[in-house]
Amino acid sequence: RLNKVGFGKALDRLQDEIGNIRSALEYGMAQTPLQVAEVMSRLWYYFYLTSDTNEGQRLVEQALLLSTEQSEVSQRYAFLLFGAGRLNEMIGDRRAALRHHTKAHHLWVSKQDVAGCRLSAIALARMAQEAGDFTKAVSYYQEVLSLYRNKEDIWNTARLLRLTAQVFEETKDWEEARSCLVESRTLFHLVGDRWGERDVASTLAQMPSANSEEQSTSPPEERLERERKEEEDRIAAKKIEEARKQAEEGLLF
Repeated sequence: RLNKVGFGKALDRLQDEIGNIRSALEYGMAQTPLQVAEVMSRLWYYFYLTSDTNEGQRLVEQALLLSTEQSEVSQRYAFLLFGAGRLNEMIGDRRAALRHHTKAHHLWVSKQDVAGCRLSAIALARMAQEAGDFTKAVSYYQEVLSLYRNKEDIWNTARLLRLTAQVFEETKDWEEARSCLVESRTLFHLVGDRWGERDVASTLAQMPSANSEEQSTSPPEERLERERKEEEDRIAAKKIEEARKQAEEGLLF
């Protein structure tokens, strides 16, 4: 319940009872290992939030070792792996984090668990970006994008396109970034997410359509077309901002 209603109270209760919980987990490791693994698939988030990552990482790794092959096909096991990855990230063990995130991702993909895939893909893409492997980062996002498209999940497709665009922005591949953002903006508009649409439109309005070398060597008609698109994006961003202000004033919607 940590990420639902009553977050603060739940966290306080856990902190009050953590001594008893710790003792129960240690006892359960020997008596009921599978139940402990299931509990830790949820409880790792407590250690992540409280920055008690060393203890959390130790307990999660023990829970993984106690899990059986049968448990490795379950969503709980995948989430336990994801938790191990996040905790290992926090303590600086990138190799272990990458191993756990990759295994969790493969399990979630095999189950067509789009929500789980998004968690692991974002973690893996972030780690790839930090390592300078932008091609791999994009590939993880595109893998999840295909799942969202197959499920016709328009809103999450728009969100993943926005994240994919950020990778292209980092590499200054403006044309690929623009392509992702234009589609993202269109999808946000389709589902009525005005704030998502506004965010993307604002980014488009500020984005160069090509790098300086391309701009200097492009034919005049291509430069004019890019300038026209950029102006359309600026106008769209302005209209969305005006609509937002009117909505806040109670004039619309």
